[in-house]
Amino acid sequence: MRGLSRNVRTLVWVVAGLILIALLYWLWLGRNDAQANTLPQAGAADRPVTVVTARSFRADFSIERDIPATIAPLQQVIVRPQISGQIERLYFEEGQLLQAGQLMATLDSRSIRADLASSEAELARIQVQRETAQQEQQRYQTLLRDQAVSQQEAERLVGQTKQLDAQLNAARAAIDAQQVRLSLTRITAPITGRVGLRQVSVGAQVSSSDSTGIATLTQTIPISVQFGVPEQWLVQGEVLGRSIQLYAVGTNQMLAETRISRQDSQVNASTGALSVRALLPNTEEQFWSGQSVVVRIPEQQFKQVVLVPSQAIQQGLNQSFVYVVEQGVAKMTPIQRVAQNEQLTVVEGLDPDLEVVIEGQLRLKDGSKVSTGAAS
Repeated sequence: MRGLSRNVRTLVWVVAGLILIALLYWLWLGRNDAQANTLPQAGAADRPVTVVTARSFRADFSIERDIPATIAPLQQVIVRPQISGQIERLYFEEGQLLQAGQLMATLDSRSIRADLASSEAELARIQVQRETAQQEQQRYQTLLRDQAVSQQEAERLVGQTKQLDAQLNAARAAIDAQQVRLSLTRITAPITGRVGLRQVSVGAQVSSSDSTGIATLTQTIPISVQFGVPEQWLVQGEVLGRSIQLYAVGTNQMLAETRISRQDSQVNASTGALSVRALLPNTEEQFWSGQSVVVRIPEQQFKQVVLVPSQAIQQGLNQSFVYVVEQGVAKMTPIQRVAQNEQLTVVEGLDPDLEVVIEGQLRLKDGSKVSTGAAS
C-alpha cells in the first residue's frame, strides 16, 4: 500500500509540472504578441483609403410626389328600361363599343300595340260623331234663322259639338301616350361607350326599378384620372394646368403625361384634399374605368441649383457635410441640404464640378489620403 501511495504522489507532481509549463508558455506567447502589436507598422498611416466618387453639378431640379389615383369615366350609365316589360331581343355583344342612339334591346310590345289600335279606333269613332254633330249644328242654324227650331235646341247642339271636341282631344292624347310607350320598348344607348356584361337574358321581365339594369355603358374615349391634391397647394399657386405623369402601380413604367384640367368646388374636410381630374385621350383604350394608377406630380421646383448624389451626404453632430477629394486628399466640407429625393440632393455651400465621395466615407477623416475605385 505504501508503494501504491508513492506512485500516486509521483503522478500528481508530474501532471502539476506539465500544467505549470503550459501556463508559462502561454504567458510567453501573449507577451510576444503584445510586443509585436506595439511595434510601428511601416506605411500603415500612409496607405490611401479606396473610395468611390461622383461629380457635383448644376441643373434644374424638382421634388415630385406620388399620389394614388383611379381611372374614372367622364360618363357612365346603367341602362334601364323606362317601362316594365319582357325582353324580346338583345342587340349587343358584351364588351362591344356602342354609338349613342344604337339599338340595344327591345321589349315585347304586343299589348301596347293592341292598346294603340283601340285608341285609334276610338278616335275614329269620335271623329265621325264630331262630323255628324257639326253638320247637324249647321242645319239647326239655318232652321233657327227661319224660326223652325228654338234657340234652346240650337244651343244644345253647340254644347254637344264642344263635348265631342273634348273627347277628340282626349283620344288623340291617348294615342300619343301609347305611341310614346311603344317607342320605349326600343332601348337605345344613351351615350357612346363600351358596354359591360349583360345582366338580363331574352325573356326576362324588367322594369325601371331594377338596380342592375340591362347593362352598364361606360365612356372610354376620352377618359379621366381622378385623385386628391393637398389643400396647401391652393395657396402655393394655381392647381389647374399642372403637368402630371401616370405610372403603373408598383413599377417605374410611365403610362402617360397630361395636365390637371378639372377640380372640385370644395376641399374634402375629412381628408384635407381637393379632388381633381385630368383628361386622357385614351384613343387606344389602354386605360379602364376603376383601374388604379400612380400620379407623379412636381411639388417643388428649383432652377439651376447644385446637386450631389444623396448617398454622398453625411450627418455630423451639428451639420451635414460631404467629403470633397482634391489631389488625392479627402476634405470634410460642410453643406446645407435644401431638398432631396432618393437619388439627388440640392445643397448650398458647395461648388459644381467637384469630386465628392459616395462610398467609403466611414473609413475617412478630414485629410485622409484616398484612391478612387469602381462602385460596388
